This record gives sequence, C-alpha cells and structure tokens, in this order.
Amino acid sequence: MSKSSKHNAFGRLLKLWRNTRGISQEELSLEVDVSGRHISFLETGRSNPGRNLVIKIADVFKLSPRDRNNLLVAAGFTQSDSESDLQRHRLTTKTLQLSLASLEPTPACASDAYGNILMVNRGWVKLHQGCAKELIQTPNINSYHLYFADNGLKPLLIDWENIACALLMNLQQEVLLTDDARAEEVLVQLLAYPDTPENWQQKSDQFGYQHSFRIDVRTPQNGVDELLCINHTVGATPFISDPRIIMSSFHRADGQPMFTSDDLDDISHPLLFSEF
Repeated sequence: MSKSSKHNAFGRLLKLWRNTRGISQEELSLEVDVSGRHISFLETGRSNPGRNLVIKIADVFKLSPRDRNNLLVAAGFTQSDSESDLQRHRLTTKTLQLSLASLEPTPACASDAYGNILMVNRGWVKLHQGCAKELIQTPNINSYHLYFADNGLKPLLIDWENIACALLMNLQQEVLLTDDARAEEVLVQLLAYPDTPENWQQKSDQFGYQHSFRIDVRTPQNGVDELLCINHTVGATPFISDPRIIMSSFHRADGQPMFTSDDLDDISHPLLFSEF
C-alpha cells in the first residue's frame, strides 16, 4: 500500500459505501455534480473533498448520523453539530448513568469536549454545594468556568493560577487540532476573565499539564484538602464520531472517602443521573 493510499481514510470509506449501495463512480458523479474522474481521484487519495461535497455524498448514500460523521471526520472536518447530541446516543447515556451511580459516594460528573457538564452524581452536587452553590443551580454548567469564576472553585484553590494556565493550554490545543468554533468560543470566554495571566502559555509549559491532576483546596477550618481530579474518556470505540465524553471524579489524596452514603440523602439537581 502506498503512502498516499495508507492515509486516505476518506477514499476507503467512500469506496466502501459506494460498493455497499451498488453505485458506480459515474452514477455517483452525476448525483453530486462532479466528474467521474474526480470520484476516482477521491477514492485513490489524489484529490481531497470539500465539506459540502462530503455532505452531498453522504446524502446520496443515505448514511446514518454516525456514519455521516465518520465520513466527515475522515475527510478532515468536524462532525455535524446536530448529530453530536448525547440524547441521540442512548447506550452512551445509560453507560454514564451506571458509571456515575457506581462511583457514589465519590463525587463525579460527565462532560463533553467543551467542558459542558452533561450529568452528575449526588457526591458531585454535595461537593460543589459547599464551594460553588450559586454557580451550579442551573443545568447549564461548564467545568472550565467552574475553575475560573469568582463564585466557583477559584477562591478555594491555592494553586489556581497554575491550574488555570494548564486548562487554557489544553483547550488551546483542542482549538488548534480541531478548528472547532465551539472550543474557541469557550477559550475566548476564559481568556476574558480579569485574573487570567497574560503569559499563560509559558506558565503552563513550566507547570506541565496532565489529564488527571491534583488540586489543593482551602477548608472552612483554614486547612488544606488535597484532592485528585481523575479524568478518563467514556465509551472508547473504533467509531471516531461517537461523542467524546469525559468522566471526572474527585478523590482525597489520602485515600479516605470524602462522603458517606448517608451524607447524600435528599440531594437533588437538574443534571443528577436518573434512577433505573
């Protein structure tokens, strides 16, 4: 296999669906208003498609939302916004419900690639009631803003500046890798906070970023609690356009439980996982 064909994921998917649907190159070219030669070049990797052409081809093949997004991503584009809604992925939703329930009483939440929190457990609500009660009252919560807002975690974090710089670098790389307008919007919002260090890129490089990290939190008794925020991706799958969901859990560094099950009685929240 040549180097060009080895990296031609779009061409291989195009040929797969064309053969599956029983459509010749010439027939497809007429449907999407390009030459048959161009379709041939797309399959061999000699030409690259525009986003509109990919969508036209997906329409001709009558692809499902997931398969359409696979075709878009293979061509180097982000997936369609309307198909990334968690509600379209019932199995993923059930996975999150079961995972969050199994972690209790450990605080945990699930968020998307932009930090928007999708689902929480009662431990998470209990933890944030003590430090960001006002900010978590609505169902529209962003984990990045929780770290940056004055009515969020920021006043309680001893090493806030280091954490903020590291989170900004993580999000900046997301923007550069995906050219995603939604990620860029969140980045612009974070950079607008008044205390964001101007040299955050350099500070982040010195601090270093890890997907899971430690946070030192001030306690009401003027002490310090060392917490570990552990993150992992839910639902690893060969299908590249499935929604990227991040599960975050919070643990005491000394290994002791943060809460007991009795502490979570009468906890409610709009994003709380549903019972099953």
